[in-house]
Amino acid sequence: MLSYDEEEGILWLHPVFAAITKQVPDGKQSIIVTIDDCDCEDCDQDRGPVDMVSTLLIHLPTDAGIAIQRLSAKEARALGNVLVDYANDLLDFNEALDDER
Repeated sequence: MLSYDEEEGILWLHPVFAAITKQVPDGKQSIIVTIDDCDCEDCDQDRGPVDMVSTLLIHLPTDAGIAIQRLSAKEARALGNVLVDYANDLLDFNEALDDER
């Protein structure tokens, strides 16, 4: 489910799947986005009844470990579209500021 406050420029994405947090070795600070297409035993167990190659996984580093959020294709598309729109707005805004200087 998706909520958007146009006036505030805020998107709320309410994913079908709950986020989980896993401990990882030190130094793992990358944001990772991947299609869930691994058929190893651990991934099968994590995925549960969800079909392989039907969701994306986003890994975000936190102080408590890695937060992992599974998104459906529709959720990922909605988030991706908003990220592109926001990035374009920021680039346009900064370009306009540069032109004024």
